[in-house]
Amino acid sequence: MIDYNRFIVLMAYQRSGTHMLGNAIASHPRLRYADEIFRNDPPQSLEAAIDVIRQYDHPDIVTCLDIKYNQIAAALPLIEQMRVIHLVRRDDVAHWFSGLWKSYAKRHPDAMQAIERGEYPAIPFDRAGFEKFAARKAAYVAKFSYLEDVRLYYEDLTSNRQIAVLPEQAEIAICNLAGVERWPLSITGKKDAPANYRDYILESV
Repeated sequence: MIDYNRFIVLMAYQRSGTHMLGNAIASHPRLRYADEIFRNDPPQSLEAAIDVIRQYDHPDIVTCLDIKYNQIAAALPLIEQMRVIHLVRRDDVAHWFSGLWKSYAKRHPDAMQAIERGEYPAIPFDRAGFEKFAARKAAYVAKFSYLEDVRLYYEDLTSNRQIAVLPEQAEIAICNLAGVERWPLSITGKKDAPANYRDYILESV
């Protein structure tokens, strides 16, 4: 049997900042971040979800499972018994751009260097695509909000800049939810969607 007290779930839409937050959570000596456990093979049954999650059950550590909205269905009965952090991005344009930038950067490895030289690639603002994204995201947030024990907003955590530690209020909320002592939750790594390029795109919207 799975001990649900040894898990918390980080629930969000893709590109919401879960890796940043998970990285911070993992800096606590009694917490670990299991990354997006269903990314490559979403479970098709409750039994399959149990098999995956059971691998992360540890007697002395609380594990944070990163589960996106579109991966919840089969594992829902399990998630309903776990404590859930719901991470949301308020700024839909920035959220949409983050995914667009990731896709572009994968196809153009030199894109970041070009931006550092002040050379901006032409990525047009697809309003129809953005509106579809925003509607889908809003529907997911509304559908699964009942699962949340704590809601955190990406913008409140980061103030849209690089940060070294989570704000105190978020630190307290996460540690209390996980049932562990308070600890400074530190962050390594940087956001990969450059703010200056987002501003450049928005000028042409």
